This record gives sequence, C-alpha cells and structure tokens, in this order.
Amino acid sequence: MNPEFSSAGAPRLQWADAAAKLRFFYAVWPDATARSALAAAAADAARRTGGRPTRTANLHLTLAFVGAVPAERMDALRTVGVAAAAATTPCTFCLDHSGTFRDTGTLWLGASTAPPALVGLASALGERLGEAGLRVERRAFRPHVTIVRRCSQPLAGELPAPIRWAIDVLTLVTSELRVDGPRYAVVERWPLAGGDRSSTGTV
Repeated sequence: MNPEFSSAGAPRLQWADAAAKLRFFYAVWPDATARSALAAAAADAARRTGGRPTRTANLHLTLAFVGAVPAERMDALRTVGVAAAAATTPCTFCLDHSGTFRDTGTLWLGASTAPPALVGLASALGERLGEAGLRVERRAFRPHVTIVRRCSQPLAGELPAPIRWAIDVLTLVTSELRVDGPRYAVVERWPLAGGDRSSTGTV
C-alpha cells in the first residue's frame, strides 16, 4: 500500500459508531501527491468559475453509493468490501479533462480512459451489493472527482497537466450532511490485492 495514503480530515469510526449514520458509500482517496494536485486544480477552477472548491479532505472518487443501511447489515457491507478488494489489483487513474454538470453548477475532473481494474472494482461492488440485497445505483460508472460546486459559469476542457493517482486501497465511508457541507468518516479500509498489507497508515 502506498505509504503516503491518507484521507486527511476523515476520522476513523468504529462499526458500532457508524451504525447510526445514514449514508454509506465505497470510495478511493487520493494519495498525497494527487491530493495536492487536485486541491490546486480546485482552487484555480474556483477562481475562474466563481464557485466553491471542494475541501481538500473531501476529495475522493466514489465507486458505489449505498445510502442508508440498518445496523444489522453492517457485516454485509464489510463482506462486500473485503471480497471486492481482494479481487482487484492496484492501478493508476489519470485525470486529464474537466467538465461541468450545468444543472447543478458542479465542476468535475475525469479520465479519457478509466483503468480496467478500477471499472472492474466498481462493477464488482455493484454486483456483490445486489447479491447481498443492498441498494445499488443503476447509473453507468463514469469515474470523476468533484472539485468545485456552485459555479457561476461552466468550464470544460483538457487539463494543462494530467493528474496521476495511484489507487491501492478501497474504503467504506459514511457521509453526514451538515449546514457547512458534508463530513466524511472512514469506517473500514482494505488494501487491493498486491498492495502492501503491512502498512499501518491512518485513514
């Protein structure tokens, strides 16, 4: 596992604590180098569009949104994550262009080509969640990272320099909506197959 891996600002929760949370999702968090590049891109884009940049600690890529889960199904979430991570090899995600969801004023960064391992991980999560009787989003997986919200004008095009992101850990996260924006907390993390399982880095 990348020794620089950290979802800075996302506290670690115990399973019992997380049971009271309403929204769960599986995601990957940027390594330190990618996180810095994403934060810089967000700040620049916010200035250009009049929007609000995503907090650096909140920058992530969602793989599967689950939503509300009863406490008694927490083990099922863990089982899904363990199996999906074990069947996936680490990969590199290259963000090379931006776009805007015009109806929401949300600016995102995406990849011209998503690595097969990442697409396979998202697909595996969806399939295993469905088999477990848990909610599954039916939208096609189009990996992107939200970097600015409330843009007053759209922005799209190629990035001056692609942002390369080493992906080797899958996380299960809770999302708590607050007046000042969402707050995320990592419940569990699993190194992808081939990752360095000896790391004890905090997420």
